[in-house]
Amino acid sequence: MSLSKNFRIRCLVFGGIFALMTLMMMSEAPTAHAAEGGVDYYLPGVYGNMGLASLPGPGFYYVNYTVYQNGDTDKAVRFGREQFDIEMDVVANAFVPVYIFEQQLFGANVVIGAAMVYMGISMDIGSDQGRGTDVTNSKFDFGDPTIVPFGLNWLNDGWSVFFYESINVPIGQYDVNDPVSMGYNYWAFDTNLGGTYDLPWGFKANGNLGWLVNTKNNDTNYKTGMSMHLDYTLEYDISPRWQVGFSGYYYRQVEGDSGSGASFGSFKGRAGGIGPTVQYVASHDPISVINFEWLHDYHAKRRLKNDTFVMMWAFGIGK
Repeated sequence: MSLSKNFRIRCLVFGGIFALMTLMMMSEAPTAHAAEGGVDYYLPGVYGNMGLASLPGPGFYYVNYTVYQNGDTDKAVRFGREQFDIEMDVVANAFVPVYIFEQQLFGANVVIGAAMVYMGISMDIGSDQGRGTDVTNSKFDFGDPTIVPFGLNWLNDGWSVFFYESINVPIGQYDVNDPVSMGYNYWAFDTNLGGTYDLPWGFKANGNLGWLVNTKNNDTNYKTGMSMHLDYTLEYDISPRWQVGFSGYYYRQVEGDSGSGASFGSFKGRAGGIGPTVQYVASHDPISVINFEWLHDYHAKRRLKNDTFVMMWAFGIGK
C-alpha cells in the first residue's frame, strides 16, 4: 500500500527539520565575555513555548518552571573582577502565579503575573583576579523576582498575539565580594511581542521577539548593553494530548557594555541555540499541561555557551 501524499509531505518536512537541527548543532563558535558575568536577565527556553500566545480563558493559573543549565566561557567580568575559564551549573525553580481578567482592553484579555525564583549555582573559576586561581563555590538562595505588570492577549481563529512587559526586580541575594551570587543587582525591562499561528497538517508556529534594556549595576559600575532575542517553536500535534517539535532562539546585543567596570571593553555578545521539545496535555478544561525542552547552544560569542533543560508545568485553579 502506498503512503498518502499528506503523509509523505509530513515525512519530508520532519526530515528537513531534523537535518537542519543536526547541521546547526554541529557548528562550533568560541565562547567569550560580553554582558556582566557573560549572562543577563534573558533566559532561553521560557519565551518560545508551544502555544505561547494561545492563553486560556479568564481565571487564575499556576505555572512552574524548573531549569537546569550548564555553561562555560573563557573570560568575563563578574562583581568588578576579571575571571577566566569559568564553568557554571545552575538549577532554578520559578513559582509563577498568573491571572487573566475577564475585562478586555483594546479587544484583548488583560494578563498579570509574577515569578519568585529559588536557585542554586555551582561555579568553578580557573583564575579570579584578586583571589588567586581555582576558585570553586556553590550555594542556594533566592534570585531576583520577576513581575509582569501588564500583558495583552488577542485570541483569534487560527492565530493569537501576546504583548507583555517583564521586569527583573533586583532584590535577590547579592554580594559584590562573593564570587557566587543569585541576583543581578540591577533592573532589567524586557518588552515582548509573541504570536501563535496555525499551519496546515497539524503544525503550529510560535515566535516571540523581545527587547531587553538593563540599568547599571552601581556596585560594579557595569552596564550591560541593550539586546534583542528571538525565540521560536515549531510544533506538531500528534493528538489533542501530545505535541512534539523543536525550539530555538537567537540572542544579540545591539549596544555594547559600558561603565568603568567593563574592563574588557564594549563587546557585544550573541548566541543561538536549538533543541527538541515535547508536551503532554492532561486536561483541556481546566487546563493541565507539562512540557519538556532542551536547548543546545550551537553558537555563542562573548557570552556563556550553555545547554539548557526546562520542564514547565501549568494548571488552572479557577476564576
